[in-house]
Amino acid sequence: MNNLKANKGMLTDTIGGDGGDHSIDPSQLIKSIGLDTDIYVDKIIINNTGYGGNGGMPRQSIQLRDGEYINKVVVKYGECIDNIEFTTNKGNIVSGGGNGGSYTKTFENIRLVAIGGKYGHYLDAIKLTYASDYVASSVVENNANFILDFIPPGTTVELSEVEHDTTFLSYLHTVDYMLDMTINASVESEFIDKVSLATKLETKYSDLTTIKSELTEEVTHSEKKIYVCGAGEVRLIVASCTIMKNADDSYWMFPNGGCTYPLITTKDVAQIAGFYALPGAYAGLKVQMDNFDSTMVNGFNKIKVK
Repeated sequence: MNNLKANKGMLTDTIGGDGGDHSIDPSQLIKSIGLDTDIYVDKIIINNTGYGGNGGMPRQSIQLRDGEYINKVVVKYGECIDNIEFTTNKGNIVSGGGNGGSYTKTFENIRLVAIGGKYGHYLDAIKLTYASDYVASSVVENNANFILDFIPPGTTVELSEVEHDTTFLSYLHTVDYMLDMTINASVESEFIDKVSLATKLETKYSDLTTIKSELTEEVTHSEKKIYVCGAGEVRLIVASCTIMKNADDSYWMFPNGGCTYPLITTKDVAQIAGFYALPGAYAGLKVQMDNFDSTMVNGFNKIKVK
């Protein structure tokens, strides 16, 4: 069996036999991986949970570090998975199994996002979700001040107060922005990794809409404080962010942490000159503020005084 499917820019490939009474959750983002093997792959261990039988000897495992991902997978298979090897972009390898297998499938220059499959006494089939022809984005600007959203004049609102909760909020606004953009699989895989690392959520790979739901749930139940905007005032939702550039010359960004809520008057454009603004915030502030202007820098509107 070798079934290849596309999933919103990501590819999903299922390799192996048709057996296996149990399924591996195919939406698990990979944080660690290990193997128990002998002449077959008896068990695969994903994020410290094993899937397979009780045979085989434990092999080395990989705990993925910040910026580390699996960029090569080699699978030998027939009725089950005979041998498998995972290699990371840092050169770490975990492999095991026998010399059998009627077929070999090699995945190179990928960014592996999630693993599923079927198992019984052995690992019968493995399902890989990955970005193909992956090229890492490069950092364009660190610590860029971004206005993610704003609260208009004459409004009272509850906002997350604890720093960790404000990280959920900053990523929630960023996911909204990403959903409105056309992004490739390389960017999507990188951004999902940033969400998981920053928020410490048990984020599953599905799509950005699902991740938005998880973040919304966290923000809804976070500890909040009431903030008031008087007449002629706007309250900004601001985060320090990193701007990235992908190989296709598209720009994207991610928050470095939580957000703050500075209060300014609608005449105080000079206070936010040099700040970037996400499209929704930019459009609203242009209506609310006097002498508000911008120029396009690094793919985003950068505010200046008219």
